[in-house]
Amino acid sequence: MKHYNNGLADVIDFAARARCRAEARGLDPATVAATVLAETGTVPAWNDYADTGGWDDVA
Repeated sequence: MKHYNNGLADVIDFAARARCRAEARGLDPATVAATVLAETGTVPAWNDYADTGGWDDVA
């Protein structure tokens, strides 16, 4: 099996760390999203239910 390092895991890890730091400081969700956007340049998508795996989140 070949191991490909395209840097995607590093970007995801950086965004996750930025989110965790902001949440640990007790910031509200809108401020957390703005902080992650400012630090990483990506918009966080906590409620992206594009792949629900068959689960009904509304129930």
